[in-house]
Amino acid sequence: MAIQRNNNTGSGGRIDKPGDYAVTVEKTETGKSKSGKSMLTVTFITDDEKRIRGYYCKGVDFHMKALSDLKIALGLKADSPAENMIDKRCGIAVDEQAPGEDGKVWMTISGYGKESEVDGHTPPKEEEETIPF
Repeated sequence: MAIQRNNNTGSGGRIDKPGDYAVTVEKTETGKSKSGKSMLTVTFITDDEKRIRGYYCKGVDFHMKALSDLKIALGLKADSPAENMIDKRCGIAVDEQAPGEDGKVWMTISGYGKESEVDGHTPPKEEEETIPF
């Protein structure tokens, strides 16, 4: 569950700083890991359009636990299908991993919680209907 750090500024880009973020699940994709295991990739997006991906390999216990924690944070049952996560909101904790041998710094999702658990976050307001007079 890691992405390469990217120092983009402005809107868009990737989450590039450790912290707690309120996010929406933008999409889910199934595929294979480099080692050939079945894998689910979940793309999260913040309100200011910064993204991070979580990677969950079938048969890897801590990945399955993290995926279960994510679904519960989204208000779903742990065994809900992945497509039910799309457009749901939650909070994620993002931390920086130690640089690899090649010197690259990666960000990793280290925890999941309810959106309301993100300090200082105000959920987006639903559009209010304007009644003309």
